Amino acid sequence: IESIRKYGPKNSKLYLIDGSSEDPTDDKIKSIEDMNVQVFKAYQFDDVRKCAQMNYKSVIEQLCMSYFIDWFLKNKVESKRIYKISGRYTLTENFNPGYEHQDAFVFLKSMNSWMPKEHQDIADAKKFFETRLYHMDYSLLDTYAKELKVMVEMSAKYQINLEHSIFKCLSKYKVIELEKIGIRGFISPSGEYKDE
Repeated sequence: IESIRKYGPKNSKLYLIDGSSEDPTDDKIKSIEDMNVQVFKAYQFDDVRKCAQMNYKSVIEQLCMSYFIDWFLKNKVESKRIYKISGRYTLTENFNPGYEHQDAFVFLKSMNSWMPKEHQDIADAKKFFETRLYHMDYSLLDTYAKELKVMVEMSAKYQINLEHSIFKCLSKYKVIELEKIGIRGFISPSGEYKDE
């Protein structure tokens, strides 16, 4: 949160999307909200809770984001750009808010799939986007919301992760791929340190 306040757009509205398998304590929620961060309680949805209990990480992330974006649009929250950052990472001085990337999704440069070739062929997923940090123009939210629902189905049907499904669904739109996106942290589950 501190790095977002330091390097992110000024006057940002921050939301923490919680897809835990168990309800966090009131004290935990209050400590987050005391930092001027709104908690979106995605764990209140049965399908999110079931996926969390079964540890379906990619499906959970997509479901949580889908419910959040639906809420965001329904409540007509105003914004210029939407940024998604995973909780264990921090922004760096290399972060660029991307205001010049109108009508575009912004990702770190795509990579070739690591899945076995036969799985790539079945899912038609040859590349992927890292999803630790990405952002988009506000005008793309309706498109993003529609594609998120497809991603959830795709992940369940082909058993591919979020990174592959997001590439498959969003690469057909205007996408800016960056060499450095402005994020650092330790990736899960390997613990490898990344500064991208």
